[in-house]
Amino acid sequence: MKRIHTVRHPEDFKALADARRIRMLGWLAREALTVTQLADKLGELPATVHHHVKMLERAGLVELAHTREKSGILEKYYRAVAERIVADHEVGELTEPAAIALDAAGGALRAGLNRLDADRADLAYIAVEELALTRQQARELAGRLGEALAPSGGTPGNGDRWLALFVLYPVREEGG
Repeated sequence: MKRIHTVRHPEDFKALADARRIRMLGWLAREALTVTQLADKLGELPATVHHHVKMLERAGLVELAHTREKSGILEKYYRAVAERIVADHEVGELTEPAAIALDAAGGALRAGLNRLDADRADLAYIAVEELALTRQQARELAGRLGEALAPSGGTPGNGDRWLALFVLYPVREEGG
């Protein structure tokens, strides 16, 4: 297993846009597991987990570590390709603000995942979405997010601690 793997293709980032797949990568960085073993850890059906493993495999984030025959069935053990996954800052043609956003998002996400409460990880929601918004709609959305994330005035210890990360920036159209 490599120490670091760099994600270089924009379509591969979608494989990282799901909390279950991120948890799976964490487990697979520590040991090789079968789809059934991953499904047991996640409390999900193996067919559902198989879909996620294949998505991670297509993105080059997991690989087949080895196989083993057990009771006439071939078990496939998968593992992460690296201990750590980082984003290539040259993906596409990033503008300076987008590169800054990617740096901030990656750093905050790494810090948050290092502190993820494994017993309650099923509550995590991670998504990457491309929105079609006017500039005014984007400003309004950013304002609403800012209001929602403003300190609530509560005292530390009241409620659970959550990490929220939102990045909103304009992208250039393909070929434009």
